[in-house]
Amino acid sequence: PEALGVGTGPDLRVPGLAVYTKGVDIWLQRGELAGLLLAGSQSVALFSPALSPDGARVAYVRFDQAPGLGGQIGSSIHILDLATGIDVPVRAHGDTGEFFWSPRWYGAGRLVYSRQVNEPSASGALYRIDIELIDLAGGTVELLRADAAEPGLSPDGALLAFTDQPAADHILAVVDLDGGRAAAGPARVLLDTTDNLAFFRVPRFSPDGEWIAFMASGDGPLVASGAAALLGAAPSLAAAGNGIQDLWRIRPDGSGLTRLTTVLEDTPDFAWSVDGRHVLLRGVYGVYLVEVETRITQTLGPGEFHGAHDWVGVVEDPS
Repeated sequence: PEALGVGTGPDLRVPGLAVYTKGVDIWLQRGELAGLLLAGSQSVALFSPALSPDGARVAYVRFDQAPGLGGQIGSSIHILDLATGIDVPVRAHGDTGEFFWSPRWYGAGRLVYSRQVNEPSASGALYRIDIELIDLAGGTVELLRADAAEPGLSPDGALLAFTDQPAADHILAVVDLDGGRAAAGPARVLLDTTDNLAFFRVPRFSPDGEWIAFMASGDGPLVASGAAALLGAAPSLAAAGNGIQDLWRIRPDGSGLTRLTTVLEDTPDFAWSVDGRHVLLRGVYGVYLVEVETRITQTLGPGEFHGAHDWVGVVEDPS
């Protein structure tokens, strides 16, 4: 893809720095200025932009669709330097259906991400997804968690949130990290389908590390308890299909589960504000600004099919 200059006319008036997908492209917004940053094509789609902690680089996924060339379909992770325009592939896919997804920065010099290959998983799925870590300086790759996806790191790097057994996405869990390596102890399950929630996606720690926000399908345990009292059993989500989702939060110890939105979105993505007071959420039907404590949700603009973004900014209180 080709790096292009920033133009004018932001799609959304949010303060700070944002990167977001628009069709097969990635756009950049700085305050009141926005424009095309990286252009995809008919055979290449760009996904999952993630800003480095200093806002100077963007990690993203390049999906090579290669129509008619099934053996060449796959996705790679690249890093773009916003100052120089230099674009570097850091995890390139092979020619046999290898996919890298969901890059997240681990400090300034490492990335965590998911790697998918067409091999049976330990949980019996037809494909395997693992969470890996790469050191950008040396290029060394380490396995952080097998049979897991959707990595989310605590601000201090001590905890990894993820979806366990990702072929189903029915378990949200955390595990302690020890110097960037998964600890020997078992993961702690925060939520599963017994909580009347499923298809957990995009677990993201708040800036203070006190909360994990995530997307999920379902109405949660309180509604399930009411249904159980009336119907004799809580409704099962296992066969419901990965569809409508909303934003929730929970503490890393499993307490404080709270539903933050009722936007009923399709495969949404989100990012916390720098101060943790707001969440910017992007779905198919709209882009929303959510005030976390009050759960007041403001629609900012139209959505994007399978859209994704990252954001570094703070929403000031009206004067």
